[in-house]
Amino acid sequence: MNKKIISLIIGSLTTISLLAGCAPSSKQTTQSTAQSTQNTIQNQTNNSASSSNNELSKAFNDELDGFTTIEQDVKKNDFTDAQKLADQLHETFHMAIVPPLTDKKGKDYAESIHGKYDELQDAVKSKDTAKIAELIKVNRDNLDTVANVLGVSIKK
Repeated sequence: MNKKIISLIIGSLTTISLLAGCAPSSKQTTQSTAQSTQNTIQNQTNNSASSSNNELSKAFNDELDGFTTIEQDVKKNDFTDAQKLADQLHETFHMAIVPPLTDKKGKDYAESIHGKYDELQDAVKSKDTAKIAELIKVNRDNLDTVANVLGVSIKK
């Protein structure tokens, strides 16, 4: 990351110095330096977007794995671990997925999806196995839809 910043600064300074007349003036040199700076900025943006997309993909897949674990915990009547995991999944969803979803589809849409996590937590807390199963399915379907909306690849 530091190398990228340094190359961006050097490219910017070179461009500025050429425009200020501190170097041999050449329209072609100025254009190629400006293009180089622009390419550096674009590469940083692309790398950042790719990294962000990978993190988002991981969050989605962790959520899906967590639903499977909750199902297993419920089958073993281990509602304590199921509740802890439901709380963690809710927090991860809220921190990693809600912000980009809100940006893309708006607050009302994101909150309607988010509300199903609240319902799942309540169902686990009340040990309502039928409702837990129903809400895990709803949340899985919602994650699939949201992943498509955000252009994130998830495992099926």
